[in-house]
Amino acid sequence: MLQPWQRALSPGSFLAFLLKHIVPKLQHCMQSMLINPHQQLLDPWQWVMDWKDMLSISNMTLILDKFFFPRWLQTLAMWLNHSPNYTQVTEWYSGWKRMLSVDLLAQPTIKDSFHKALEMMSRATTIIQQPGAKESISYLSSSGVNSTPAAPAPPKIDSFAEAVRTAAKIPQGFKDLVTKRCEERGILFVPIPNKYHEAKQVYRIGTNGVQCYIDRNVIFYSQNGSTWIPTSLNRLLDVSC
Repeated sequence: MLQPWQRALSPGSFLAFLLKHIVPKLQHCMQSMLINPHQQLLDPWQWVMDWKDMLSISNMTLILDKFFFPRWLQTLAMWLNHSPNYTQVTEWYSGWKRMLSVDLLAQPTIKDSFHKALEMMSRATTIIQQPGAKESISYLSSSGVNSTPAAPAPPKIDSFAEAVRTAAKIPQGFKDLVTKRCEERGILFVPIPNKYHEAKQVYRIGTNGVQCYIDRNVIFYSQNGSTWIPTSLNRLLDVSC
């Protein structure tokens, strides 16, 4: 529809038109897209990607960096906090990666987002033992995934529906509040199997080795596994990033 205008206007004028009238709508479209493997509606994604030939790679990358990947990583963190099936997780990761063109996958910030996802998945597999999970993540890390743009939609995963509903509930306890705040910021928060301190479950939070436990709505955290320091929730989230 805009191709006749593209030929009629100078490159600078046409770019200004896109930035003023089109890009804000694409940003809103991407921001409003629900990211849910259980029932993924891809129409908003396709509407944005339909403009990839008129927008520069840098402009398209900015849209994804600001309005897609933060929420995508948040969804992944929420999923990992609910002991998922890692075969489904890796399929979901690979499916989204195949949705991007080779040029977009080559952008440093997009590479970084996928790398962060792999780090989160790898960290989670060291905490929650599941046959084949670590091998699947290692394969993705070492060999990557074919990034051809034509690909099926990310798979629908029934088990994720309950996780979405659970995360949407108003927290009923302090642990639920911590879980919800971690999900909002895309921070991994999972129990460490068979590890307790003063009969309280110890959790791993983030990907830099921070551990914590909760005692009567007070958070104690440790960066070395031996010295436990009381802290606020906001401080805990800051040190775990």
